[in-house]
Amino acid sequence: MKKHPAHEVFALLFSAAALALPAESADQPRPVDFVEWIQTDGPGGDRNLYIDTELAAENGLVMTAEMSWVSLPGADEGFAACFAGATGTNGKRIWPYILAPNDASTPYRHKFSYNNGALQLMGGGNYPTVGVRYRIESALIRKAQSFTVTAVAGATYSATRTNVSAEWCKTEQPLFLFALNNAGTPEQFSHVRLYSLTIATNYMATAGDATFEVARDFVPCVADNGRAGLYDRVSGRVFFPQAAVDGATAEFDLDAEVGAVTNRPAMAKWPLVRPEWVEADGMDDYVDLGVMARDGTRMLAEVEWNDIPAAGTFCGAATNATRGLFSTYRVTPDFHRMGYYNGSSTLGGANCAPVAGVRYRVETSLADGEQVITVAKSENGSWAPVGAGTRTVNLAFPAGSADLGLQLYLFARNMNGVPDEFAPARLYSFKLWQGDALVRDLAPAFEPADNAPALFDKVSKRYFRNAGGYRLTAGGATSAFPGAGTFWVIK
Repeated sequence: MKKHPAHEVFALLFSAAALALPAESADQPRPVDFVEWIQTDGPGGDRNLYIDTELAAENGLVMTAEMSWVSLPGADEGFAACFAGATGTNGKRIWPYILAPNDASTPYRHKFSYNNGALQLMGGGNYPTVGVRYRIESALIRKAQSFTVTAVAGATYSATRTNVSAEWCKTEQPLFLFALNNAGTPEQFSHVRLYSLTIATNYMATAGDATFEVARDFVPCVADNGRAGLYDRVSGRVFFPQAAVDGATAEFDLDAEVGAVTNRPAMAKWPLVRPEWVEADGMDDYVDLGVMARDGTRMLAEVEWNDIPAAGTFCGAATNATRGLFSTYRVTPDFHRMGYYNGSSTLGGANCAPVAGVRYRVETSLADGEQVITVAKSENGSWAPVGAGTRTVNLAFPAGSADLGLQLYLFARNMNGVPDEFAPARLYSFKLWQGDALVRDLAPAFEPADNAPALFDKVSKRYFRNAGGYRLTAGGATSAFPGAGTFWVIK
Protein backbone atom coordinates (compact mmCIF):
# COMPACT_ATOMS: atom_id res chain seq x y z
CA MET A 1 0.00 0.00 0.00
CA LYS A 2 1.33 3.38 -0.98
CA LYS A 3 2.68 5.73 1.68
CA HIS A 4 1.62 9.36 1.93
CA PRO A 5 2.74 12.08 4.35
CA ALA A 6 -0.09 13.00 6.68
CA HIS A 7 -0.19 16.60 5.48
CA GLU A 8 -0.97 15.33 1.96
CA VAL A 9 -3.70 12.91 2.98
CA PHE A 10 -6.61 15.15 2.03
CA ALA A 11 -5.41 15.94 -1.50
CA LEU A 12 -4.43 12.43 -2.55
CA LEU A 13 -6.20 9.46 -4.04
CA PHE A 14 -6.20 6.94 -1.23
CA SER A 15 -4.61 3.73 -2.42
CA ALA A 16 -6.64 0.67 -1.52
CA ALA A 17 -5.24 -1.89 -3.93
CA ALA A 18 -5.62 -4.69 -1.38
CA LEU A 19 -9.38 -4.22 -1.14
CA ALA A 20 -11.55 -6.72 -2.96
CA LEU A 21 -14.69 -5.79 -4.84
CA PRO A 22 -17.51 -5.53 -2.28
CA ALA A 23 -19.40 -8.82 -2.22
CA GLU A 24 -22.86 -8.88 -3.74
CA SER A 25 -25.44 -10.45 -1.41
CA ALA A 26 -29.16 -10.89 -1.74
CA ASP A 27 -29.38 -10.33 2.01
CA GLN A 28 -27.74 -6.91 1.94
CA PRO A 29 -29.77 -3.83 0.96
CA ARG A 30 -28.27 -2.17 -2.11
CA PRO A 31 -28.42 1.50 -3.12
CA VAL A 32 -30.92 2.29 -5.84
CA ASP A 33 -30.52 6.09 -5.77
CA PHE A 34 -27.55 8.17 -4.72
CA VAL A 35 -28.67 11.47 -3.24
CA GLU A 36 -27.01 14.82 -2.65
CA TRP A 37 -27.25 14.69 1.15
CA ILE A 38 -28.92 13.20 4.17
CA GLN A 39 -30.00 15.28 7.16
CA THR A 40 -30.26 14.36 10.83
CA ASP A 41 -33.06 15.49 13.14
CA GLY A 42 -30.64 16.88 15.75
CA PRO A 43 -30.97 17.28 19.51
CA GLY A 44 -34.45 18.79 19.28
CA GLY A 45 -35.80 15.98 17.12
CA ASP A 46 -38.03 13.09 18.08
CA ARG A 47 -35.50 10.39 17.17
CA ASN A 48 -31.94 11.69 17.83
CA LEU A 49 -30.49 9.84 14.85
CA TYR A 50 -26.87 8.74 14.68
CA ILE A 51 -24.79 6.21 12.75
CA ASP A 52 -22.26 3.76 14.17
CA THR A 53 -19.32 3.58 11.74
CA GLU A 54 -18.14 0.33 13.39
CA LEU A 55 -14.61 1.73 13.27
CA ALA A 56 -12.41 1.91 16.36
CA ALA A 57 -11.95 5.49 17.56
CA GLU A 58 -8.21 5.51 18.05
CA ASN A 59 -4.90 6.91 16.88
CA GLY A 60 -4.36 7.15 13.13
CA LEU A 61 -7.90 8.17 12.17
CA VAL A 62 -8.12 10.59 9.23
CA MET A 63 -11.52 11.99 8.23
CA THR A 64 -12.62 14.16 5.32
CA ALA A 65 -16.24 15.29 5.15
CA GLU A 66 -18.45 17.83 3.42
CA MET A 67 -21.36 18.98 5.57
CA SER A 68 -23.42 21.93 6.72
CA TRP A 69 -25.16 22.83 9.97
CA VAL A 70 -28.96 23.01 9.80
CA SER A 71 -29.16 24.51 13.29
CA LEU A 72 -26.73 25.11 16.14
CA PRO A 73 -27.10 23.59 19.60
CA GLY A 74 -28.80 25.69 22.24
CA ALA A 75 -28.39 26.15 25.96
CA ASP A 76 -30.32 22.95 26.68
CA GLU A 77 -27.54 21.05 24.91
CA GLY A 78 -24.79 23.03 26.58
CA PHE A 79 -24.09 24.70 23.23
CA ALA A 80 -22.28 21.48 22.25
CA ALA A 81 -22.84 19.15 19.31
CA CYS A 82 -20.69 16.35 17.96
CA PHE A 83 -20.43 15.63 14.24
CA ALA A 84 -18.14 12.64 14.79
CA GLY A 85 -16.50 11.39 17.95
CA ALA A 86 -16.04 8.92 20.78
CA THR A 87 -14.89 9.04 24.41
CA GLY A 88 -13.71 5.92 26.20
CA THR A 89 -14.28 4.85 29.81
CA ASN A 90 -10.59 5.70 30.19
CA GLY A 91 -11.34 9.34 29.35
CA LYS A 92 -9.47 9.17 26.03
CA ARG A 93 -11.01 11.19 23.19
CA ILE A 94 -11.10 10.85 19.45
CA TRP A 95 -13.27 13.73 18.28
CA PRO A 96 -12.64 14.51 14.59
CA TYR A 97 -15.16 17.38 14.68
CA ILE A 98 -17.35 18.95 17.34
CA LEU A 99 -18.94 22.27 18.22
CA ALA A 100 -18.26 23.24 21.80
CA PRO A 101 -18.43 26.46 23.84
CA ASN A 102 -15.42 28.64 24.40
CA ASP A 103 -17.08 31.15 26.70
CA ALA A 104 -20.57 32.46 27.30
CA SER A 105 -20.30 35.20 24.67
CA THR A 106 -19.04 33.00 21.85
CA PRO A 107 -20.48 29.55 22.45
CA TYR A 108 -19.91 28.05 19.02
CA ARG A 109 -16.44 27.06 17.85
CA HIS A 110 -15.10 24.52 15.36
CA LYS A 111 -13.09 22.10 17.50
CA PHE A 112 -11.39 18.73 17.55
CA SER A 113 -9.90 16.59 20.28
CA TYR A 114 -7.13 14.02 20.47
CA ASN A 115 -6.55 12.21 23.76
CA ASN A 116 -8.02 14.64 26.31
CA GLY A 117 -8.13 18.40 25.59
CA ALA A 118 -10.23 20.05 22.88
CA LEU A 119 -8.61 22.57 20.54
CA GLN A 120 -10.48 25.24 18.60
CA LEU A 121 -9.73 27.08 15.40
CA MET A 122 -8.19 30.46 16.08
CA GLY A 123 -8.65 33.81 14.36
CA GLY A 124 -11.60 35.82 13.17
CA GLY A 125 -14.45 34.32 11.24
CA ASN A 126 -14.12 30.88 12.82
CA TYR A 127 -17.66 30.70 14.19
CA PRO A 128 -19.87 28.00 12.67
CA THR A 129 -22.68 29.38 10.51
CA VAL A 130 -25.94 27.69 9.61
CA GLY A 131 -26.27 26.89 5.90
CA VAL A 132 -22.58 27.20 5.01
CA ARG A 133 -21.16 24.08 3.40
CA TYR A 134 -17.88 23.13 5.06
CA ARG A 135 -15.14 20.71 4.15
CA ILE A 136 -13.71 19.19 7.33
CA GLU A 137 -10.24 17.66 7.22
CA SER A 138 -9.26 16.08 10.51
CA ALA A 139 -6.15 13.95 11.07
CA LEU A 140 -5.78 12.53 14.58
CA ILE A 141 -2.30 11.05 14.46
CA ARG A 142 0.24 10.67 17.25
CA LYS A 143 2.68 13.63 17.16
CA ALA A 144 0.86 15.20 14.19
CA GLN A 145 -2.76 16.23 14.69
CA SER A 146 -4.25 18.66 12.20
CA PHE A 147 -7.71 20.14 11.74
CA THR A 148 -8.85 22.27 8.81
CA VAL A 149 -12.26 23.78 8.14
CA THR A 150 -12.90 25.31 4.72
CA ALA A 151 -16.11 26.95 3.57
CA VAL A 152 -16.79 25.57 0.09
CA ALA A 153 -20.20 27.19 -0.47
CA GLY A 154 -22.05 30.06 1.17
CA ALA A 155 -18.96 31.78 2.60
CA THR A 156 -15.24 32.31 2.08
CA TYR A 157 -13.24 30.93 4.95
CA SER A 158 -10.44 28.48 5.73
CA ALA A 159 -8.43 27.89 8.88
CA THR A 160 -6.13 25.19 10.25
CA ARG A 161 -5.06 24.20 13.74
CA THR A 162 -2.27 21.73 14.49
CA ASN A 163 -1.09 19.94 17.61
CA VAL A 164 1.73 17.54 18.50
CA SER A 165 0.43 15.37 21.34
CA ALA A 166 2.79 12.39 21.59
CA GLU A 167 0.49 10.06 23.55
CA TRP A 168 -1.11 6.98 22.08
CA CYS A 169 -4.88 7.36 22.04
CA LYS A 170 -7.25 4.41 22.10
CA THR A 171 -10.85 4.84 23.30
CA GLU A 172 -11.97 1.19 23.00
CA GLN A 173 -15.18 2.61 21.48
CA PRO A 174 -16.54 2.77 17.91
CA LEU A 175 -16.75 6.16 16.23
CA PHE A 176 -20.28 7.57 15.95
CA LEU A 177 -21.47 10.04 13.33
CA PHE A 178 -23.95 12.82 14.21
CA ALA A 179 -23.42 12.20 17.95
CA LEU A 180 -20.70 11.65 20.53
CA ASN A 181 -20.24 8.06 21.62
CA ASN A 182 -19.67 8.65 25.34
CA ALA A 183 -18.53 5.23 26.55
CA GLY A 184 -21.33 3.53 24.61
CA THR A 185 -24.04 6.16 25.09
CA PRO A 186 -24.89 8.55 22.21
CA GLU A 187 -25.20 12.20 23.24
CA GLN A 188 -24.52 15.75 21.97
CA PHE A 189 -26.48 15.11 18.77
CA SER A 190 -25.84 17.32 15.75
CA HIS A 191 -28.40 18.78 13.33
CA VAL A 192 -26.50 18.59 10.04
CA ARG A 193 -26.56 17.73 6.38
CA LEU A 194 -23.90 15.31 5.20
CA TYR A 195 -22.79 15.35 1.57
CA SER A 196 -19.82 12.96 1.74
CA LEU A 197 -17.46 11.41 4.23
CA THR A 198 -14.28 9.35 3.95
CA ILE A 199 -12.29 7.80 6.80
CA ALA A 200 -8.81 6.30 6.56
CA THR A 201 -7.10 4.51 9.42
CA ASN A 202 -3.78 3.21 10.76
CA TYR A 203 -3.49 2.72 14.50
CA MET A 204 0.33 2.52 14.33
CA ALA A 205 0.72 5.85 12.51
CA THR A 206 3.13 8.35 14.07
CA ALA A 207 3.84 11.85 12.76
CA GLY A 208 3.70 12.38 9.02
CA ASP A 209 5.17 9.26 7.44
CA ALA A 210 2.55 6.53 7.47
CA THR A 211 0.30 4.37 5.33
CA PHE A 212 -3.44 5.01 5.55
CA GLU A 213 -6.03 2.51 4.41
CA VAL A 214 -9.46 3.72 3.40
CA ALA A 215 -11.88 2.09 5.85
CA ARG A 216 -15.12 3.96 5.04
CA ASP A 217 -16.09 5.88 1.93
CA PHE A 218 -19.66 7.03 2.55
CA VAL A 219 -22.11 8.29 -0.06
CA PRO A 220 -25.70 9.27 0.87
CA CYS A 221 -28.23 6.97 -0.76
CA VAL A 222 -31.68 5.44 -0.71
CA ALA A 223 -31.54 1.65 -0.64
CA ASP A 224 -33.79 -0.95 -2.24
CA ASN A 225 -35.58 -1.43 1.10
CA GLY A 226 -36.84 2.15 0.90
CA ARG A 227 -34.57 3.44 3.68
CA ALA A 228 -32.02 6.24 3.39
CA GLY A 229 -28.51 5.77 4.70
CA LEU A 230 -24.81 5.92 3.83
CA TYR A 231 -23.45 3.54 1.21
CA ASP A 232 -19.88 2.49 1.98
CA ARG A 233 -17.94 1.89 -1.22
CA VAL A 234 -15.30 -0.05 0.70
CA SER A 235 -17.45 -2.73 2.30
CA GLY A 236 -20.32 -2.53 -0.17
CA ARG A 237 -22.78 -2.08 2.72
CA VAL A 238 -25.41 0.54 3.47
CA PHE A 239 -25.15 1.95 7.00
CA PHE A 240 -28.54 2.95 8.38
CA PRO A 241 -29.25 5.28 11.32
CA GLN A 242 -30.08 4.29 14.87
CA ALA A 243 -32.43 6.25 17.12
CA ALA A 244 -31.41 7.22 20.65
CA VAL A 245 -35.00 8.05 21.65
CA ASP A 246 -36.74 4.97 23.03
CA GLY A 247 -39.44 3.66 20.72
CA ALA A 248 -38.59 6.11 17.93
CA THR A 249 -38.38 4.98 14.32
CA ALA A 250 -34.76 4.93 13.18
CA GLU A 251 -35.40 6.38 9.73
CA PHE A 252 -34.42 9.45 7.77
CA ASP A 253 -37.56 11.19 6.51
CA LEU A 254 -37.48 10.64 2.73
CA ASP A 255 -39.39 13.87 2.11
CA ALA A 256 -37.59 16.25 4.48
CA GLU A 257 -34.22 14.69 5.29
CA VAL A 258 -32.99 13.35 1.94
CA GLY A 259 -31.59 15.46 -0.88
CA ALA A 260 -32.25 15.22 -4.60
CA VAL A 261 -31.14 12.21 -6.60
CA THR A 262 -27.84 13.04 -8.25
CA ASN A 263 -25.46 11.48 -10.76
CA ARG A 264 -22.40 13.22 -9.39
CA PRO A 265 -19.20 11.95 -11.04
CA ALA A 266 -17.75 10.93 -7.73
CA MET A 267 -20.52 8.43 -7.11
CA ALA A 268 -18.36 5.82 -8.80
CA LYS A 269 -15.47 3.82 -7.49
CA TRP A 270 -12.62 3.31 -9.93
CA PRO A 271 -13.26 0.06 -11.85
CA LEU A 272 -11.50 -3.10 -10.76
CA VAL A 273 -11.83 -5.12 -13.97
CA ARG A 274 -12.19 -4.10 -17.59
CA PRO A 275 -13.44 -6.14 -20.53
CA GLU A 276 -11.70 -5.81 -23.86
CA TRP A 277 -14.73 -4.15 -25.44
CA VAL A 278 -18.35 -3.17 -25.01
CA GLU A 279 -20.82 -3.28 -27.88
CA ALA A 280 -24.20 -1.88 -28.89
CA ASP A 281 -26.87 -3.97 -30.60
CA GLY A 282 -27.58 -1.56 -33.47
CA MET A 283 -31.30 -1.51 -32.62
CA ASP A 284 -31.88 0.80 -29.65
CA ASP A 285 -28.60 1.00 -27.71
CA TYR A 286 -26.89 4.35 -27.38
CA VAL A 287 -24.92 6.47 -24.90
CA ASP A 288 -25.46 10.19 -24.28
CA LEU A 289 -21.94 11.62 -23.93
CA GLY A 290 -23.09 14.81 -22.23
CA VAL A 291 -20.91 16.87 -24.60
CA MET A 292 -22.35 19.37 -27.07
CA ALA A 293 -21.61 19.08 -30.79
CA ARG A 294 -19.55 22.12 -31.65
CA ASP A 295 -16.78 23.53 -33.80
CA GLY A 296 -13.32 22.25 -32.87
CA THR A 297 -14.30 18.70 -31.85
CA ARG A 298 -11.81 15.88 -32.42
CA MET A 299 -12.32 12.14 -31.89
CA LEU A 300 -9.93 9.19 -31.64
CA ALA A 301 -11.51 5.75 -31.33
CA GLU A 302 -10.87 2.07 -31.84
CA VAL A 303 -14.04 0.43 -33.13
CA GLU A 304 -15.21 -2.74 -34.83
CA TRP A 305 -18.48 -3.05 -36.74
CA ASN A 306 -20.48 -6.24 -36.14
CA ASP A 307 -22.55 -5.46 -39.21
CA ILE A 308 -22.48 -2.70 -41.80
CA PRO A 309 -25.86 -0.93 -41.77
CA ALA A 310 -27.35 1.16 -44.53
CA ALA A 311 -26.41 4.15 -42.36
CA GLY A 312 -24.84 3.84 -38.94
CA THR A 313 -23.47 6.69 -36.82
CA PHE A 314 -20.81 5.79 -34.30
CA CYS A 315 -20.79 9.29 -32.80
CA GLY A 316 -22.80 12.28 -33.92
CA ALA A 317 -25.77 14.63 -33.90
CA ALA A 318 -27.94 16.42 -36.47
CA THR A 319 -30.77 18.93 -36.66
CA ASN A 320 -32.19 17.41 -39.86
CA ALA A 321 -31.25 14.81 -42.46
CA THR A 322 -29.47 17.11 -44.90
CA ARG A 323 -28.22 20.12 -42.95
CA GLY A 324 -26.95 20.72 -39.46
CA LEU A 325 -24.93 17.51 -39.57
CA PHE A 326 -22.20 16.74 -37.08
CA SER A 327 -20.89 13.18 -37.27
CA THR A 328 -17.43 12.49 -35.99
CA TYR A 329 -17.76 9.03 -37.56
CA ARG A 330 -20.43 7.11 -39.47
CA VAL A 331 -20.52 4.37 -42.10
CA THR A 332 -22.56 3.31 -45.11
CA PRO A 333 -21.96 0.05 -47.00
CA ASP A 334 -19.38 1.69 -49.27
CA PHE A 335 -17.65 4.31 -47.16
CA HIS A 336 -16.23 5.51 -43.83
CA ARG A 337 -17.63 9.03 -43.42
CA MET A 338 -17.55 12.24 -41.41
CA GLY A 339 -20.47 14.68 -41.41
CA TYR A 340 -20.51 18.47 -41.03
CA TYR A 341 -22.76 21.45 -41.73
CA ASN A 342 -24.59 20.52 -44.96
CA GLY A 343 -23.05 17.27 -46.09
CA SER A 344 -20.48 14.61 -45.45
CA SER A 345 -17.18 13.49 -46.87
CA THR A 346 -16.02 9.95 -47.51
CA LEU A 347 -12.66 8.33 -47.26
CA GLY A 348 -11.63 7.60 -50.85
CA GLY A 349 -9.18 5.22 -52.47
CA ALA A 350 -9.18 1.53 -53.30
CA ASN A 351 -10.68 -1.03 -50.93
CA CYS A 352 -12.06 1.66 -48.66
CA ALA A 353 -15.45 0.13 -47.84
CA PRO A 354 -15.97 -0.75 -44.15
CA VAL A 355 -15.86 -4.47 -43.36
CA ALA A 356 -17.61 -6.15 -40.45
CA GLY A 357 -15.29 -7.87 -37.98
CA VAL A 358 -12.31 -5.60 -38.68
CA ARG A 359 -10.91 -3.42 -35.92
CA TYR A 360 -10.46 0.19 -37.06
CA ARG A 361 -8.60 3.14 -35.60
CA VAL A 362 -10.51 6.28 -36.58
CA GLU A 363 -9.47 9.88 -36.03
CA THR A 364 -11.63 12.79 -37.11
CA SER A 365 -11.42 16.53 -36.59
CA LEU A 366 -14.32 18.87 -37.36
CA ALA A 367 -13.21 22.48 -37.23
CA ASP A 368 -14.03 25.61 -39.17
CA GLY A 369 -11.83 25.60 -42.27
CA GLU A 370 -10.53 22.05 -41.91
CA GLN A 371 -12.30 18.71 -41.54
CA VAL A 372 -10.18 15.56 -41.47
CA ILE A 373 -10.89 11.83 -41.29
CA THR A 374 -8.15 9.21 -40.97
CA VAL A 375 -8.88 5.47 -40.85
CA ALA A 376 -6.52 2.54 -40.31
CA LYS A 377 -7.23 -1.14 -39.77
CA SER A 378 -5.59 -3.71 -37.52
CA GLU A 379 -3.41 -5.92 -39.66
CA ASN A 380 -0.67 -8.29 -38.51
CA GLY A 381 -0.17 -6.51 -35.23
CA SER A 382 0.02 -2.98 -36.66
CA TRP A 383 -2.22 -0.33 -38.20
CA ALA A 384 -2.52 -0.26 -41.99
CA PRO A 385 -4.14 2.68 -43.85
CA VAL A 386 -7.60 2.11 -45.26
CA GLY A 387 -8.10 3.40 -48.80
CA ALA A 388 -6.31 6.74 -49.15
CA GLY A 389 -5.72 6.74 -45.39
CA THR A 390 -6.79 10.36 -44.87
CA ARG A 391 -9.35 12.73 -46.36
CA THR A 392 -9.18 16.47 -45.72
CA VAL A 393 -11.87 19.01 -46.56
CA ASN A 394 -11.50 22.76 -46.11
CA LEU A 395 -15.04 23.97 -45.62
CA ALA A 396 -15.64 27.26 -43.86
CA PHE A 397 -18.52 26.85 -41.44
CA PRO A 398 -21.17 29.58 -41.48
CA ALA A 399 -21.36 31.21 -38.07
CA GLY A 400 -22.87 28.81 -35.53
CA SER A 401 -23.53 26.05 -38.06
CA ALA A 402 -21.41 23.50 -36.19
CA ASP A 403 -22.74 24.47 -32.75
CA LEU A 404 -25.99 22.53 -32.91
CA GLY A 405 -27.15 22.85 -29.32
CA LEU A 406 -27.37 19.05 -29.26
CA GLN A 407 -25.38 16.56 -27.23
CA LEU A 408 -23.32 13.97 -29.04
CA TYR A 409 -24.55 10.38 -28.87
CA LEU A 410 -22.35 7.32 -29.05
CA PHE A 411 -23.55 4.26 -31.04
CA ALA A 412 -26.28 6.45 -32.60
CA ARG A 413 -27.02 9.90 -34.03
CA ASN A 414 -28.84 12.47 -31.91
CA MET A 415 -31.50 13.68 -34.30
CA ASN A 416 -32.97 16.61 -32.39
CA GLY A 417 -33.07 14.59 -29.18
CA VAL A 418 -34.20 11.32 -30.75
CA PRO A 419 -31.61 8.61 -31.44
CA ASP A 420 -31.43 7.14 -34.94
CA GLU A 421 -28.85 5.55 -37.26
CA PHE A 422 -27.95 3.03 -34.54
CA ALA A 423 -24.50 1.47 -34.77
CA PRO A 424 -24.00 -2.29 -34.28
CA ALA A 425 -20.42 -1.76 -33.15
CA ARG A 426 -17.80 -2.67 -30.56
CA LEU A 427 -15.85 0.03 -28.79
CA TYR A 428 -12.31 -0.65 -27.55
CA SER A 429 -11.34 2.93 -26.68
CA PHE A 430 -12.69 6.43 -27.23
CA LYS A 431 -11.31 9.93 -26.70
CA LEU A 432 -12.95 13.24 -27.46
CA TRP A 433 -11.35 16.69 -27.46
CA GLN A 434 -12.95 20.10 -27.84
CA GLY A 435 -10.30 22.64 -28.66
CA ASP A 436 -7.25 21.58 -26.65
CA ALA A 437 -9.27 20.07 -23.80
CA LEU A 438 -9.75 16.33 -23.45
CA VAL A 439 -13.42 16.10 -22.44
CA ARG A 440 -14.01 12.32 -22.62
CA ASP A 441 -11.63 9.38 -22.23
CA LEU A 442 -13.82 6.29 -22.22
CA ALA A 443 -12.70 2.77 -21.45
CA PRO A 444 -14.79 -0.42 -21.29
CA ALA A 445 -15.49 -1.35 -17.68
CA PHE A 446 -17.78 -3.15 -15.26
CA GLU A 447 -19.43 -0.72 -12.85
CA PRO A 448 -18.71 -2.07 -9.34
CA ALA A 449 -22.17 -1.25 -7.94
CA ASP A 450 -23.88 -3.98 -9.99
CA ASN A 451 -21.15 -5.34 -12.30
CA ALA A 452 -22.98 -3.97 -15.36
CA PRO A 453 -21.01 -3.30 -18.57
CA ALA A 454 -20.39 0.41 -18.96
CA LEU A 455 -17.93 3.00 -20.22
CA PHE A 456 -15.83 4.65 -17.54
CA ASP A 457 -14.74 8.21 -18.26
CA LYS A 458 -11.29 8.87 -16.81
CA VAL A 459 -11.84 12.62 -17.22
CA SER A 460 -15.09 13.13 -15.29
CA LYS A 461 -14.74 9.98 -13.12
CA ARG A 462 -18.23 8.78 -14.03
CA TYR A 463 -19.81 5.79 -15.71
CA PHE A 464 -21.77 6.02 -18.95
CA ARG A 465 -24.36 3.34 -19.47
CA ASN A 466 -26.86 2.40 -22.12
CA ALA A 467 -29.58 5.04 -22.44
CA GLY A 468 -31.59 2.89 -24.83
CA GLY A 469 -32.09 -0.83 -24.22
CA TYR A 470 -31.31 -2.93 -21.15
CA ARG A 471 -27.50 -3.07 -21.00
CA LEU A 472 -24.53 -2.82 -23.27
CA THR A 473 -22.73 -6.10 -23.91
CA ALA A 474 -19.15 -6.72 -22.83
CA GLY A 475 -16.69 -9.29 -24.11
CA GLY A 476 -13.17 -10.22 -25.03
CA ALA A 477 -10.31 -10.74 -22.61
CA THR A 478 -10.64 -9.21 -19.15
CA SER A 479 -7.82 -7.50 -17.30
CA ALA A 480 -7.22 -5.39 -14.20
CA PHE A 481 -8.29 -1.81 -14.79
CA PRO A 482 -5.32 0.59 -14.48
CA GLY A 483 -5.56 2.10 -11.01
CA ALA A 484 -7.85 -0.71 -9.84
CA GLY A 485 -9.03 -0.36 -6.26
CA THR A 486 -8.31 3.37 -6.05
CA PHE A 487 -10.67 5.61 -4.12
CA TRP A 488 -10.79 9.38 -4.08
CA VAL A 489 -12.19 11.88 -1.63
CA ILE A 490 -15.43 13.42 -2.87
CA LYS A 491 -14.78 17.11 -3.48
